Amino acid sequence: MAKKIKIKAKKQKSGDLETALRYYRSGDLRQAEIMCRQILQRQPDYSDAWYLMGLVAGQSRRYDDSIDFIGKAIHINPRVCFFYNDIGVSYRSAGRLNEAIKSFKAAVELKPEFAVAYDNLGAALQDMGRYSEAIENFKKAVSLKPDYSVAYGNLGNALREKGLLDEAMVNLRKALSLSPYDAVIHNNIGLVLIEKGQHDEAIKSLKKALSLKPDDAIACNNLGIALKKKGMFDEAIEHYKMALKLNPDYADAHYNLGITLKEKGMVDEAIENYEKALELKPDYLLAYSNLGIALKDKGMVDEAIEYYRKALMLKPDYVEAYNNLGLALAQKGMTDEAIGYYQKALILKPDFADTYINLGVALKKRGMVDEAIEHYRKALMLKPDCVEAYNNLGDALTDKGKIDEAIKNLEEALKLNPDNAEAYNNLGNALKEKGMLEESIGNYGKALALKHSYADAYNNLGLAFGDKGMVVQAIEHCKKAVLLEPNPDNNANLGMVYLLAKDFENGWREYEWRLKVIDVPSLIKPEWDGSSLQGKTILVYPEQGYGDTLQFVRYLPKLYEDFGAKKVIFIPQKGLEQILRESDLKAEILDSDTSPDALKYETNIHLLSLPRIFKTNLDNIPFRQKRYLEANPEKVEWYRSKFFTTPYPLHPQPFKIGIFWQGNPGLKPDRNRSMPLHYFYPLCRPPGVKIYSLQKGHGVEQLKDLPDDIDIVNLGDTFNDFSDTAAAIENLDLMITVDTAIGHLSGAMGKKTWILLPSHAEWRWHLDMDYSPWYEDVRLFRHKEPGKKNWEEMMERVVEELQGVGLRG
Repeated sequence: MAKKIKIKAKKQKSGDLETALRYYRSGDLRQAEIMCRQILQRQPDYSDAWYLMGLVAGQSRRYDDSIDFIGKAIHINPRVCFFYNDIGVSYRSAGRLNEAIKSFKAAVELKPEFAVAYDNLGAALQDMGRYSEAIENFKKAVSLKPDYSVAYGNLGNALREKGLLDEAMVNLRKALSLSPYDAVIHNNIGLVLIEKGQHDEAIKSLKKALSLKPDDAIACNNLGIALKKKGMFDEAIEHYKMALKLNPDYADAHYNLGITLKEKGMVDEAIENYEKALELKPDYLLAYSNLGIALKDKGMVDEAIEYYRKALMLKPDYVEAYNNLGLALAQKGMTDEAIGYYQKALILKPDFADTYINLGVALKKRGMVDEAIEHYRKALMLKPDCVEAYNNLGDALTDKGKIDEAIKNLEEALKLNPDNAEAYNNLGNALKEKGMLEESIGNYGKALALKHSYADAYNNLGLAFGDKGMVVQAIEHCKKAVLLEPNPDNNANLGMVYLLAKDFENGWREYEWRLKVIDVPSLIKPEWDGSSLQGKTILVYPEQGYGDTLQFVRYLPKLYEDFGAKKVIFIPQKGLEQILRESDLKAEILDSDTSPDALKYETNIHLLSLPRIFKTNLDNIPFRQKRYLEANPEKVEWYRSKFFTTPYPLHPQPFKIGIFWQGNPGLKPDRNRSMPLHYFYPLCRPPGVKIYSLQKGHGVEQLKDLPDDIDIVNLGDTFNDFSDTAAAIENLDLMITVDTAIGHLSGAMGKKTWILLPSHAEWRWHLDMDYSPWYEDVRLFRHKEPGKKNWEEMMERVVEELQGVGLRG
């Protein structure tokens, strides 16, 4: 309301109106209204009486009555500027901002030097978020009235809302110089200091405001904000509660109390306060958003999503709600939907660094690592000191095999925040990929020192110990990870560590969790439990890679032989159909694109679950001493006549060696298991040796421009599927390969096979063994130092061993 009330009483009744005005000024609003009504009974067209009664109603927060009464005054006398100003005040208090602005403009049109009306017009425009226009009107007010402290204070607040903190402080200091004991100005200076990060000075200013006005709930709330910024959570909570004691309906104080309680880990109490804030202020967007975050943290993701959606209904361009909704959907595994909401957030706010990070995480989960890296880099362009972006970028670069660059980014994250457990964990992963196992283990230890219940670090530390061959420690740490956070990844990794250690009983059990990690077909019928299959048809689903299928199809005949299956149906991956049909697996091998829906069967199971059902251990692996895959005789003869009968003058019967050096570079494990072709060159030089390349696709380009003394016959171009590869292998004396499906194919055919294992060997090859328990004629070559690749040294041993295999000639 205007501080000065301009009323010109009619002479004959001036005493009555003056009396009413005295009641109003003394705070006796009831008596003031009674007097006004008595006057208006006698003089219904007395505009000043209607006006005063409107002021009384406004002070009583009866804004609709106030607007009605002052409106009558304006109708009677439309040329009084004060009427328009004060009806504007009531419109603003009632939330009818457009009408308030219209009224204030009418006031200054009638009286262009009306500073108070300009100030009120600025306040209404500020309420609408029209800060530039608000600032213009506040400046007009102080130009008309240079000692107008309230307008200087409002100008300071509008400048703060615009982010012009230094200019805001200048104007607030001016207001303070005019009204040094005004608690509101001290409060507003405190708000600017909070935003400038000068929390000690903010606390001092807000305490001064409270010393001047101890019952100021707003100052109590703002002091709580400053104390929280200082990390003084308990003191902040105390002041929020003081604000609520002064004003139980103070939505902002409930909201701020909720934020601080959540940061203290008191999520239930935080939720209660967010809900109270929304009860008091149903359109409180920040409360919807933070309530959603709290619910998500409690695992109530569906409820969180509901609140984010409510926020977006209120404000369809609410960027933070799109971002938070994306996070919640990602937590539910709805990655594609999450990506869509992150993208909407970035359309609305292209400089939102946090959303670039979240979108990067989602893209990486989709396997789009290059795109994830691009988004992390964008986040760092916008926010160069963002620890999370450096950390996530390092993690993604590790996935891409760019280890040195990954380490650089992770070290930058730790430089910015030496207490970041996640960065130590990811640095451990990068160092492990680089073969620096000791350093890797040290970084996992640092992560755990900072975050004692960090399941992911325990899991990674366990796997690192496994790579070092320290299986007791590996199992211990992987079990700890499962205890802290039982999830498919951790349980499956524990299973693989058990299998690495040859603890098959526990290993097969835990390894079942892989089915929730990898992309496998869902079982349609009840899963086979190991009971009799007499009179039943069982469908077996493939899973994972070609090598897994070739290794474990050995179990298909056992379903018929040991459990009496009426029929065994298997749908392999494309390219394996023919070799499996040509082998005696006692199963119907269907085309890879066969739909299970069209088949008749009673039960089903995934292929790698069969070892668990058969209780497989080192002593009872099926077909270890017997080949179970056969090459097509006609194809064998074709390869023999075309490639293996070429005259070789010095050695009519050369020792024929097949080689295979690279897997699929698109798969993460390939970085460790593949090697460049040139490491095989020493194999080509001994007399009496003929080398055949079985490489197809990736890696074939390395056969170009071979040295003059290196002769390698390229067979890969003739292969259409694994049946062709098997026919070529059948003509060899020895197959030497890195750890790929070719090793499993050759081993399953009973061919003498040497497998060159990567520095991080898979569980199936176990530890400290130079033979395979899965294939009788397979020899394993390992790197001498765990975790470190040295292909050159390994190939020297291979050439040396080659001298002892009885070369012909």
